[in-house]
Amino acid sequence: MAAAALRDAGLRPEDIRGIGITNQRETVVLWDRATGKPVGRAIVWQDRRTAGDCDALRARSGLEARLRERTGLVIAPYFSATKVKWLLDETPGLRARAERGEIAFGTVDSWLVWQMTGGRVHATDYSNASRTMLYDIHALRWDPEILGLLDIPAAILPVVLPSSHLYGMTDPDSFLGAKIPVAGGAGGDVLSDPRRGRGDGARVGHRAARASRRRRRFGQRLAHAISGRHPRRFGQGAARSTVAGRPFHRPRRPAETDSRSRSSQCFTCFFRQASVRSIVGSIDLANFIASSKLSC
Repeated sequence: MAAAALRDAGLRPEDIRGIGITNQRETVVLWDRATGKPVGRAIVWQDRRTAGDCDALRARSGLEARLRERTGLVIAPYFSATKVKWLLDETPGLRARAERGEIAFGTVDSWLVWQMTGGRVHATDYSNASRTMLYDIHALRWDPEILGLLDIPAAILPVVLPSSHLYGMTDPDSFLGAKIPVAGGAGGDVLSDPRRGRGDGARVGHRAARASRRRRRFGQRLAHAISGRHPRRFGQGAARSTVAGRPFHRPRRPAETDSRSRSSQCFTCFFRQASVRSIVGSIDLANFIASSKLSC
């Protein structure tokens, strides 16, 4: 699909300066590190199968307040944590394989980066990690107490990188036959057209990234996003705290490099320019899902 889009535009893979990914955040994928294939169906954000598990967690005295303090989120099946636990509990032998380091976990952005780089990079960004209910948004790390509480092995987790970052280069054998920088990611559904967007990618597209800037949308639900310099500690209200992405500057280089001159230049990450077309983010996600038989 991406190759067809390039042909229609009269472009070659070598003409792509960089790839940015924007995705729906909480959906869970577990896959085999050796093959890159999902070990089961993805569990999407709307799935309610872990509602009972969440009720049991909330019944523990003081636990929800402690988790909310660290993650910025309430205990809910909407987020990734209990979905990961369910897959590990319900798939025979999966937790043992995860403990041996054979299994990887990620939201859809992590899985796409893995596929594009031929399994060389297992990473996500702050805006996705902070919606898993496993991530300490103050310390900026996976929370060991929450992982222990849910019996989720740390070995399955991706490294968390800035939203504007050169994660790695695409593997020519896996994607378009060329080495292309994978140059950033941010949670949200549509980045290339901020008028339709939601999530953190759209928040930046609307130029609402600076402190106190706000963005409101009316779609599947009413959402009112407020940008701030530091995670805010909320009480018992409906607000959630999420790391929306950091930092928005020229990205750092990955450990691997490309000898071509165009790749030795810093790539200004896609979400600094709201008008930039995002071929991979909007088109090739469907192609990857179809080709790997990942179903929801």
